[in-house]
Amino acid sequence: MRVPAYPDRIFPGTVAHLNEVLDPATHTVKVRCVVRNPDTLLKPEMYAKVELADPGNHKAILLPSNAILTDGDRTTVLVATEGNIYQRRIVDTGPEIDGKVRILAGITPGEKIVTDGAIFLKRSMQSEETGPH
Repeated sequence: MRVPAYPDRIFPGTVAHLNEVLDPATHTVKVRCVVRNPDTLLKPEMYAKVELADPGNHKAILLPSNAILTDGDRTTVLVATEGNIYQRRIVDTGPEIDGKVRILAGITPGEKIVTDGAIFLKRSMQSEETGPH
């Protein structure tokens, strides 16, 4: 962590909590860090820039945001199964960052996910399910 008041000083710490909700107005996420402050240089309400590092080798499934489909309160993706048969799959997602969305649950690595044109394929699938009017 760095603070503008001490630009040449790094304050190491650990993340204690990462909020799951992105503030739509500021596009920020609240993070609670535990940082030692033996010289009492850090004061309440100071602005800080935090650089996060992952000490482990954690892997995540990231999809382009255009692969994510939202229907009311359900979030889905279209999975291409054997023979290019498409099925909707409900997924749990993390926040969108730089046009990518982290998939927390619902698909496994290696599955083929429709990215380009997912919304059009979804509409086509809905038309076929409801039939002619």
